[in-house]
Amino acid sequence: MKILITLLLVLTGASTSLAAVKTWDGGGVDDNWRTAANWVNDVAPVSGDDLVFPAVAAKYTSSNNLTLFSTIRSMTFEGGTYTISGSPLLLSNGIVVTDGNQAINLVINLTAPQTFSATNSTAVGIVVAALLGSNTLTIDGAGGIGLGLISGSGRIVKNGGGGALISSASNYSGQITENQGVLIVDASIPSSTVTVNIIPAAATFDLSLFGLSDKSYDVFAPGEGISPGAGGLGGTGTVGAVNVVSGYISAGTLTSPTGILNTGNLNFAADGAFLAKLNGATAGENGYDQVNVTGTVSLNNAQLQILPSETTPPPIRRPLVILRNDGTDPVNGTFLNAPEGALILNAAGTMRFRINYGGGDGNDIILTRVRLPRV
Repeated sequence: MKILITLLLVLTGASTSLAAVKTWDGGGVDDNWRTAANWVNDVAPVSGDDLVFPAVAAKYTSSNNLTLFSTIRSMTFEGGTYTISGSPLLLSNGIVVTDGNQAINLVINLTAPQTFSATNSTAVGIVVAALLGSNTLTIDGAGGIGLGLISGSGRIVKNGGGGALISSASNYSGQITENQGVLIVDASIPSSTVTVNIIPAAATFDLSLFGLSDKSYDVFAPGEGISPGAGGLGGTGTVGAVNVVSGYISAGTLTSPTGILNTGNLNFAADGAFLAKLNGATAGENGYDQVNVTGTVSLNNAQLQILPSETTPPPIRRPLVILRNDGTDPVNGTFLNAPEGALILNAAGTMRFRINYGGGDGNDIILTRVRLPRV
């Protein structure tokens, strides 16, 4: 029987070796992965192993000095604050961060579709570079996953009530689908396309985990309306075409509450929303939100929420270009219950704005604050 099983394994090309789990303890004299004393039972990892970084270790700096482009099956971080550096590697079965703030300063080449997950709301994993190829990367969990440089044509799928941050410019050309939580793009990835299609969720994600602010965002749950913390797309970077099916688009990253987000064609469905944060008289940082569109704009009765600052409100009669539309093509449609020239109150009812869909150079969306009527 043993001979028959061995023969079948050979004929099918299956390997007789199984991936081993290697747990870091940091007990060696250096930080290197090839140093056996840095691992439980003093056995260093080899290609194909699963690596575990526990909450308690002798040291939290760790350097991959395995053979260049060795394959690691998976990486799990159970806590602590690790900084992982060293040679590029191949990864086949994803990354899990259960707690702590983990800096994974490696170039990671995906060899198969997989998931990067920050399972708890206090967990953050920052990956300096992820090379997708044609593989799908799913970002999941209640915490935060940050990506620096990304490349390839594989899809990025954002699940879970947590957040995802893309922070470095690249030639990434894949499709990004946001199903839950918050996606912040502070990078220039103009060849990508983004679909915001928030599904029911009940979670709160604290963006201060990314070092962005001390504010929490509640994710969107249908039937509860849109709030400033509804799940959606934000940032100050550049993306391609954006389709907001359900959820919101709102410029700014919360390092500055306001900013300018650049997109290709921008299309809303009726369940989508545009959130405009207004903290001053100038578009961008420390001023007001602006979405800068290169392409067509279709509103389709989407919701508009105006979120002016009560401490630094926009001045009276100052036109604010919340959506700058390139070229001469007009904006298609209007926001819900906001026809041309309508007067709109902010959510708190403390300020009133007039909306114009042909402002600026003739095809931009303008909000102008006007005085409330005397009581």
